[in-house]
Amino acid sequence: MPPLRPPPAIRAITQTLERAGHEAWCVGGAVRDALLGIETLDWDVATSARPEQVQKLFKRTIPVGIQFGTVGVLDADGVLHEVTTFRHDVETDGRHAVVKFGASLEEDLARRDFTINAIAVHAETLELRDPFDGRADLERRVVRCVGDAQLRMQEDRLRALRALRFAGRFDFALDPDTWQAIRDSAPQLGRLSMERVKQELEKVMEQVARPSVTLERYREAGIFAALVPLLADAPPARFAAVDFLAKPGLARRPDRRMLRLAALFVEPGVAPPRGLEATLKHLKFSNVEARATLALATAAADHPLASIGGFGHYAIRDHGRSITSAEAVAARGGGDHPLSENPERSAGDHPLSENAERSAGDHPLSENPERPVRDHSLSENAERSAGDHGRAITSADAVAARGGGDHPLSENPERPLRDHPLSENPERPTTDHPLSENPERRDADLRRAIARAGRLMVPGLARLLWARAKAEGATAAQGLEGLALYRRALRSAFRDPLSIADLAVDGEDLQRAGVGAGRAMGEMLKHLLDLVLDEPSRNTRETLLAEVQRRLAAP
Repeated sequence: MPPLRPPPAIRAITQTLERAGHEAWCVGGAVRDALLGIETLDWDVATSARPEQVQKLFKRTIPVGIQFGTVGVLDADGVLHEVTTFRHDVETDGRHAVVKFGASLEEDLARRDFTINAIAVHAETLELRDPFDGRADLERRVVRCVGDAQLRMQEDRLRALRALRFAGRFDFALDPDTWQAIRDSAPQLGRLSMERVKQELEKVMEQVARPSVTLERYREAGIFAALVPLLADAPPARFAAVDFLAKPGLARRPDRRMLRLAALFVEPGVAPPRGLEATLKHLKFSNVEARATLALATAAADHPLASIGGFGHYAIRDHGRSITSAEAVAARGGGDHPLSENPERSAGDHPLSENAERSAGDHPLSENPERPVRDHSLSENAERSAGDHGRAITSADAVAARGGGDHPLSENPERPLRDHPLSENPERPTTDHPLSENPERRDADLRRAIARAGRLMVPGLARLLWARAKAEGATAAQGLEGLALYRRALRSAFRDPLSIADLAVDGEDLQRAGVGAGRAMGEMLKHLLDLVLDEPSRNTRETLLAEVQRRLAAP
């Protein structure tokens, strides 16, 4: 058994309580984690002292939940520790309990949710009290309710979500009675506040290495059907994609959790459902989180951008010739592809890595003046080997790498060539297709897609799409296609004019040229932006003002 060592501040609190004639025990998640060998700083104390007695014994206290018997005690360093009176429930509405003080330690442990959380340890003698065999369940790696599982779920419906989170966090199985009680509890979960539901989802994203397992359990238990219907029928790959996104935890990377949450609602190549915004509001997403999720879902539906992850059917070409994998490798400065299974290549080497040890100046979007954004992906290094991918990737290669099938680039004779999205079928002109092989048209389509999404959305979208591609078993060949497009998209995002603010003229210039205010001004600016999205070289003051005069003179 791993050593149990409550910190000195906790021992000082328990000693004070015991000198006053009260029982004091360490309880809860800290004991569980210590028994699992997980370091924890968040120790709680349970005591026979009533709340008012605790307040008299310590100089600095905060009544964090005094109606439930909990007093926050500040130690010498100003750190708060929760001290709670032994209690048992006398009434509950499925979320909030009315408690009665005067219980014994065993009675207090009996009201807890799971056996692994119903273990107490004495801070000095390290004596363990484990009336419900929580240690045995830790060894068996099982989440099991204390006593009657159905009653435990009825007392607090949030326990269904907590059970699934603990099982995912520790890679534990669920006791059959506990699992059945979770399933039976699902129809009643609508009584939970959505703030608490969102908090549980956030904890899953932060604490669980493979959230997809927990998310699938949510679905199987009927929890998504009851709380978030949009996720009830989500494809398994959408949940699996979350596993390939960086786990939150670093203070320097606050967007990781948001990106994992957003991934639940993003389907590449498919427009966001009409109810998405209402669902995000219902889940109590902040305005920032909701806007980011909607923007990512909308951008991922745009085929030119979806192709970054291998979704959609963007041509693997660069102005009429095939891009070799060696060229793609050289473009990113060498090394293996970020989707590679090469075990010798750490995640920190990913071009979009969140590795805290990787200096910010090396990031593709770095503001480092010694490494300008415009030059970041234009490396001329052609000596770095591309391994097995040193030749041009043909559509047949791509199909073979994927294991065959009816991929849009497949040569499957049962799939007529005229149905190919890049077909030369005269009834379906390629120049009109959003993924046209016409390089000028294709680049314009890509610029428009970036403009719709927002240039700052490109890196996060790429991470999300690559995670989805990995979840669907993307090969290195597929990854090279997406990476080449991503590099082009990133260059375009930070080089080309993509918004009205990027135009070489502004409203005052147009007013002086004779354009009226209001709707006429807005339409003219939009027209000029369309012009430069098609051909960025036309974004000069002289060219745009000449176009304004031409439009004004037109009948």
